[in-house]
Amino acid sequence: AGQAYVEIKARPGPDEDALAEEATAHVVAKALNISITKADRLIEMGSVWVWTESTQLNKSGEWERLMKDVYLPYDEVVRVFPNPERFKTCYVEDWRERVKTVDRDYVVVDKPPLLPCFAKVSNGRETLSQCVKEGLHLREWGGANNVITDEMRPCHEIDDEASGLIVLARHDKAVKYFDECLENKTVAFEFVALCTKKPEKGVYRHFFNNGKKMNGQAKPALFDEIPHGQIKFQSDYQDWDYCEMQVLATADLSGGCAAVRIRTQGTGFNERI
Repeated sequence: AGQAYVEIKARPGPDEDALAEEATAHVVAKALNISITKADRLIEMGSVWVWTESTQLNKSGEWERLMKDVYLPYDEVVRVFPNPERFKTCYVEDWRERVKTVDRDYVVVDKPPLLPCFAKVSNGRETLSQCVKEGLHLREWGGANNVITDEMRPCHEIDDEASGLIVLARHDKAVKYFDECLENKTVAFEFVALCTKKPEKGVYRHFFNNGKKMNGQAKPALFDEIPHGQIKFQSDYQDWDYCEMQVLATADLSGGCAAVRIRTQGTGFNERI
């Protein structure tokens, strides 16, 4: 339901004795037959998008998320997600305790479960960085010499359902540097996974094709070795990458399952047991 949207086409304009511009909340309220108050909440939630034409030659327009009520020209198209996904752990009361480290480049925060690192298409407000800022009740935090602004961005992510430490960058150069660290594999991540079987301790390596994914799955298939038939030319190796992880410890659980402590120099997106 959170992904379903209503598209509001261009409205009558001055040529038809109508307004050239109108407040977004009024446009949304009339189109969805809801109150202005509810329309305002959808806008504040980041559930309303507007198509903006490009002013550059040979460049198409793009959808822009609105986070506040603005006046819309009559010919602009609007998309509204009337039932956005909600993430109630955004409103936990211990955000100050969850902030573990702060410096001039990064903020390290302990993400609670059931909260996305990045904004969903239907909800641009209940995300990790936004919730940290609002939970602290400050637009700028950290003191005159160590200000945290509204520009914090996650450098990596874990699943919405998972909890754990996330590094938030405070400026673009910090994001770029962290990306370089990931590429050079100089950052280590540790995860605790729940597995249906108990794996042996040791290092596991799997190969995957960056351009191919299994039908219905967001992640590519893993192989112990690159399938022989997939390599016809030397350049074909460029399509392949590998993920590596180390099983550090295991603990038995009921039903033959196990809790597994894993260390990897990847973000955990491709690493699977």
